[in-house]
Amino acid sequence: MNFVMRYKKFSTKFTHEQRKKMLDFAMILGWKIKNNYENVVEEFCNEIAVKRHVFNVWMYKNKHTMEKRINWLMNVLINWKNKRNVFNVLVTICNPIIFSNDECSG
Repeated sequence: MNFVMRYKKFSTKFTHEQRKKMLDFAMILGWKIKNNYENVVEEFCNEIAVKRHVFNVWMYKNKHTMEKRINWLMNVLINWKNKRNVFNVLVTICNPIIFSNDECSG
C-alpha cells in the first residue's frame, strides 16, 4: 500500500492586540495594499511582528466578515434610542463581535 504523508498546514495565531491593529490599519488602507503604500505596510508589519504576506492574506480573508460586522454595528448605533450611551454600547457590543474567534485569546 502506498500512503501519502500529509502535513498539517500551519495556522498563524494572532494576539488580540495584533488583530485590533490589523483591523484599524486595513480600514485605513481600504482593505487593499497599493503600490505607493509598500513602505508604510512593511513598517507596520515589522511593528506588529507579522509578515507582509500573512497580513495580506488576513485582509483578504477578513474583508467581508469585518465589513458586515461593522455595518451591523453602525445600524445598531443609528437606531439606538438613547444617544448618551453610545460609547458604552460600543464597548459592550464591539469587542465580542469583532474579536470573537479563538485566535484572539492569547
